[in-house]
Formats: sequence, structure tokens, C-alpha cells
Amino acid sequence: MSRVAITGASGFIGGRIVELLNAQPGHEMRLLVRRFGGLARAVRYPVEVIRPRAWDVAGVAEVLEGCDTVLHCAHDWNDAGWNVAFAKTLVRASAQAGVDAIVALSSASVYYPSAEPTIVERAHATSTPWEYAQVKRDVTEALLSESRAHDIPAAVLEPPCVYGPFSGFANVPAQQLRAGRVVVPTDDEGIAHLVHVDDVTHAMLAAADSRASGRFLVTGAQPVTWSWFYGAIQREIGAGEVVPMSAAAVDELLAPTAGAAVRRARTDPRVVLSSPRLALARNAVHRIVGDARWSKARAQVPRLVLPEPSDRLYRWSRAMIDDGRARSELGYAPAKDISRGMAELGEYLRWARL
Repeated sequence: MSRVAITGASGFIGGRIVELLNAQPGHEMRLLVRRFGGLARAVRYPVEVIRPRAWDVAGVAEVLEGCDTVLHCAHDWNDAGWNVAFAKTLVRASAQAGVDAIVALSSASVYYPSAEPTIVERAHATSTPWEYAQVKRDVTEALLSESRAHDIPAAVLEPPCVYGPFSGFANVPAQQLRAGRVVVPTDDEGIAHLVHVDDVTHAMLAAADSRASGRFLVTGAQPVTWSWFYGAIQREIGAGEVVPMSAAAVDELLAPTAGAAVRRARTDPRVVLSSPRLALARNAVHRIVGDARWSKARAQVPRLVLPEPSDRLYRWSRAMIDDGRARSELGYAPAKDISRGMAELGEYLRWARL
């Protein structure tokens, strides 16, 4: 590659791509942005930042003129329709501008819930209630369909949980643990598939260099358990508690029944502090002890952090991820083992005071 256009450079992975490309000689980077906020990491380097005059094919093609490769990392969390529409626009504009290859970032979330013991690149046989995963499915289909129609190589990378400094899989677990007790799957019910951001970046660059097409799963050197992952972060920050729990036990706590409410109160004392049924008694105690003592006592009651519905789909799963296609066609091999990656993550957590 020589001139690379990058979307989503204000994000975690896009920002890391800018950092790693800057360390390699012979690359010019052009960042396509809709807004200029969040670019502090990227603009430390000699990059060209451009907001297209219009987000149609002509406007985007104008910005892509002279670029060899497009690395597409952008994702709008608030506008699902934009993601799909822009994927089509980006391919058409790339073809018009003479771009040689497109590499887009998706997610292994598209394969959950998985009824198979091993996840491979395939058509999605099951529906998903997870909006993010459905959007990623739609974007992938749109991008690959358009690339075939316009005869331009397009590869879509599908990593599982991408971790590293500045990632959601660093910040969120640390914040959850500081809030109290975090529920994770028991070791026999869930596998944590983690891949370091540097490995994902190198896989994207390898896909661009090889002018690959199609979908590619990329994952880390070895899976771990969720209790191991959260336990490692817990030790780094010195706060919180990891609570392994079966899927059946989680369902019991979340069930809309009176019995479930009692079980929830026993497991999560903070429920007592928020239950509408106890409002009168709670307010009376608050008045008696006063604001200061009430706030102090409330803060000392640990919160039980239960999984979101999307967490249930992939965390409580034993399905393995097969990245054989990326290894054979892209020459992909994860270089960052989990112990080294977590040690770096610990340094970041301490630096960021999370």
C-alpha cells in the first residue's frame, strides 16, 4: 500500500491503524470523517483529514481519488440505516476512484446465537435478536454484493472481542468491577474469544496487500474463560468481585416473578435500595439517618452487574472460532499472546486510572 483511506479513525481500532501505519515507511493516510471530534489520537501523525463535500458516490469518490486501499472501520451506533447505505456508497465510490481493494471491519457477533460447536464463515442460518449483529450482517451483505457487481476486491474481517488500550473490553470491565460484583459465565458454560487490536490491524493490512475477497474470521492465539479475563482486570485495578454464574441461575434472577425478586434481593442487596415496593420504608430510614450517612451506607452496598441480553448470546457459549481461512489465505497468525496482551492492558488501566 502507498496511499490509504481510512474511515472510523476516531474509533478504537481505526485510531490504532493510524498509529501502526505511521510506524511503517511508505504510507500516506487520508482520513474520511463526518465530524472532527475524537481525532486527537490520529492527528498526532502526518495524516490528511477530509470531510467529503457530500456523502454520495461523487462526493466520496472525489476524496478517494488517488488512494490504493480503503480500510473501512466506521460504524454509526445511532443510525443503522446509514451503515448499510454508506457501505454501498463506499464500494461504488471506490470503483469510480480506481481504488484497488477495500477491507472492512465487521464482527464475529454476526454468528451468534450459534447452534454449531465451531463457528466458520458461512451464511447466517439463525436469526438474531441483537441489533448490532443484525446491522453488521446487513452491512457485510451489502458491501460484498456491491463489490462483486463492481468487480473490486473486498474483504470483511470478523473478529470476536477486540481488546487493548482504549478498548471497550478494557474500560467497561474495569468500570463494572469498580461498581461491585460482576456476573460472568461458569467456566464450563462460556468461552472468551479475545483478539488483540494489533492482531486485527495486521490482519486488515494483510487482507489489503493480498487483495482478498470474502469474509475472514480472525481471533486470538488461545481462548480463555470469562472469569480468567475479568479476574485479570480485577487484580490490575484492585477492585470488585467476579461472580461465576450459570445461565439458569441468571435466568432465575431476571425472571419477572415474585420468587425471582426475592432471590435477586438476596443476591443483589442494592435491589432493596431501588425497589418501588420499599420506597416508604426506605424514605423513612433516609430521613432518620440523614443524607450523609445514607449516602455513605448506600455506597458501601456492592452492586451486582448482570449481563445485558447481547452478553448472554456470546458469553454463555462454548462455540469455538475457526480462523483457518484467514491463516491460509491471508497468512494471518496472532502474534500477541493473552498474557502479554493483558500485561499491556494493565499498564493502560493504571495510566488511565480506571
